[in-house]
Amino acid sequence: MRHRLPDGLELHYELHGNADASQAMVFLNGLSQSTAAWAGLVHNLGKKYRLVLVDLVFRAVG
Repeated sequence: MRHRLPDGLELHYELHGNADASQAMVFLNGLSQSTAAWAGLVHNLGKKYRLVLVDLVFRAVG
């Protein structure tokens, strides 16, 4: 999913797991990674938790 921020940048995020869970886990990837880095954890952790996977946004300076 994409969400446009007030400054015009777009944030990509994914929601996975148990939508009725009372707890959520948020996953932030490293600079050169994407939400795909967490694919191996989504299935098992998603049985118990709501999972929010976020791609970090950065703006190049220069």
